[in-house]
Amino acid sequence: MDDPPRHSKCQKLIAVLILFFINLLNYADRYTIAGVLTDIQRFYKIDNGDGGLLQTVFIVSFMLFSPIFGYLGDRYTRKWIMVVGILVWVLAVFASTFVAKEYFWLFLLLRGVVGIGEASYAVVSPTIIGDMYVGKARSWMLMLFYMAIPFGSGIGYMVGSQLARQLGGWQWGMRLTPLFGVASVILIVLFVFEPERGLNESSNSTRKEDMKNASLKVKIKTYFCDLWALMKNYTYIFSTIAYTCIVFVTGTLSWWVPTAIQHAKAHEMKLNSTSLLDEKDKGNIAIYFGIVTIAGGIVGVIMGSALSTLLRSGKLCFKCCQTKRSDPIICALGALIATPFLFGGLHLIKVSVEASYAFMFVAITGLCFNWAINVDLQMTIIVPWRRNSANAWQILISHLFGDASGPYLVGLLSDRMRLSDSPGDSFDALLYAFYIPSALCGVSALFFIIAATTVLRDQAIFRVEIGIHDGISPKKDVETKGNANNNYELEEAAYENKGFKASEI
Repeated sequence: MDDPPRHSKCQKLIAVLILFFINLLNYADRYTIAGVLTDIQRFYKIDNGDGGLLQTVFIVSFMLFSPIFGYLGDRYTRKWIMVVGILVWVLAVFASTFVAKEYFWLFLLLRGVVGIGEASYAVVSPTIIGDMYVGKARSWMLMLFYMAIPFGSGIGYMVGSQLARQLGGWQWGMRLTPLFGVASVILIVLFVFEPERGLNESSNSTRKEDMKNASLKVKIKTYFCDLWALMKNYTYIFSTIAYTCIVFVTGTLSWWVPTAIQHAKAHEMKLNSTSLLDEKDKGNIAIYFGIVTIAGGIVGVIMGSALSTLLRSGKLCFKCCQTKRSDPIICALGALIATPFLFGGLHLIKVSVEASYAFMFVAITGLCFNWAINVDLQMTIIVPWRRNSANAWQILISHLFGDASGPYLVGLLSDRMRLSDSPGDSFDALLYAFYIPSALCGVSALFFIIAATTVLRDQAIFRVEIGIHDGISPKKDVETKGNANNNYELEEAAYENKGFKASEI
């Protein structure tokens, strides 16, 4: 069998930048509706429960189709899976902007179709990056890729609301991302290549032979065998529960906070409804919250990746506490930081919006610690031919119990607790409903800490399964400071021995 083609650093970087751009569009489209939510509610005459249902329907279809694309991604060419999915997403978004006010059910249905298209991309794209790089290079490339989440979410708020205001309708705010979506399909076809699964993690002749027969191995292994292996992976289970709590929090936060600020603003101005707010005020709220989301998200993703790398390598101030459990520990730290600042930021909205934004910035920063390193953690405990399925099922679980149910439950709970339709009572109801996501930040930290106790065991099992026999027993969850058998160090060494340097991007 011929050796697989090698790709230059430039080709890899271009591919990652294209995937980053599409991920940015993904989240920009997802949260454009949040920036014009009150306009959509007024157009279709729907309450908070139905407003939250828009996100729920999208996420439900997104998560239900994720396992299907996970199965396909582990067995077929991921590049073409992305192309088809993005085309479906683009067409559904564009068509939804022409739905008349009498057909809210059709608008909901098309949001569900959008979720199907986005699922194809979200499942397979991180594993493509995981197969291009290893070690530190993979950590930093995943960090770049996941910076698109806060950046895209913020752009969705700002651009969507501004286009709606400038062009006279919320529909125009949703028509920009499909245009860029068509361009992204062209870029994928021309510049994104399909890396061989697990090639860069080969460290000896046995492993190379295994990966040459990777397609045969996948055919022999059944999908149920893959699922059973994931169920036995304790770190994967605990980190998925913790990540689900984070997704619940971020989903409800991004969906309802701009609306809560609008209610507080209308109450301060003694208006009877948010519909009486000046469109400029609504646009400013979307812009400011978008800026906070972008800034906090970017800082959080960078800080999370940097802190995890420093803690793992024992550099700078982490020399005295070096640990290979760094990924789940830093994820837990981020959740702990977010808990008090989220609670305080919500209560400060009525007192001082500026102070609330400052608290929200810190909370979002903490919540975004885990975006990149949670995926990087998966790369060290899940074998390459099972990663798409692992990513897909984590998406399904985290969205089912996270942002699929979160916005709807918070909106429904606020409807039940609201004493009247006045802006003041509407804000208070949302504030009380937000006690649930505030508490889940602490729950997330707890499960990430539990994952830190099992990660070494599962990394050792991973290494044996891919053919690295370095004397570490899967039954021993022990940690030796400075040990040359460090998983991270061995991956780097293997990468360099094949003529590559993991530090090169």
